[in-house]
Amino acid sequence: MDTNSRALQESTGIFNTYLSVELCKELFSYFAAISTRKNIIGDVEYQKIQKAYNRSVRTTPANNLLCFEDLIDDCDNILNAIEDCINYGEQIADSLIFRITSAGSIFKSVVEEILKLAHFSDVTFRVFIDEFESLCEWQQKQVNTLIKQSNSYLIYNICMKINGFKTYETNSVNEIIQPTHDYKYFKFENLLETAEYKNTLKSICEKRFTMFLIN
Repeated sequence: MDTNSRALQESTGIFNTYLSVELCKELFSYFAAISTRKNIIGDVEYQKIQKAYNRSVRTTPANNLLCFEDLIDDCDNILNAIEDCINYGEQIADSLIFRITSAGSIFKSVVEEILKLAHFSDVTFRVFIDEFESLCEWQQKQVNTLIKQSNSYLIYNICMKINGFKTYETNSVNEIIQPTHDYKYFKFENLLETAEYKNTLKSICEKRFTMFLIN
């Protein structure tokens, strides 16, 4: 492996960790918000979620993550550490607190732990990534891999300008994402008028009213 290919591999792994931690932060923020109104997740269940995150992200697991607010703070610490790594590189290479990971692995491990809870056992998690066209080619390749790996409980969606794809490749050799098989296009202005879109908005509003206003 030459220096350039090794540097690209490390950059790819760091990008994957950064994206997963950002998604975890959003998820933990959601749980922190609902936990103030409903006792859906008990201490035992929280510990399992915390461990799934902790062991996936950190080179040395933290022992002070006692609630979702702590997890949110830890996500911020990891994101800051990644930015330091990008800015200072080899100067801090021996003191990294985060793991370099494969596409979506951290977030998937957290989601799979949440799905074990009775309240979320039949939930589908949908991730929306905006401004896909702003990603460089190797970053798009990682997101394409996530799209390819979407399943019944974890689905990745993207939004971009027309002709925003720089590549259709994934991390697997000779594998690409293809319309119909892996994704389909929606023009947003057309989507706004569909019954499916209106029903989806209605469903989201009803769920939020139920979750935050009842009890």
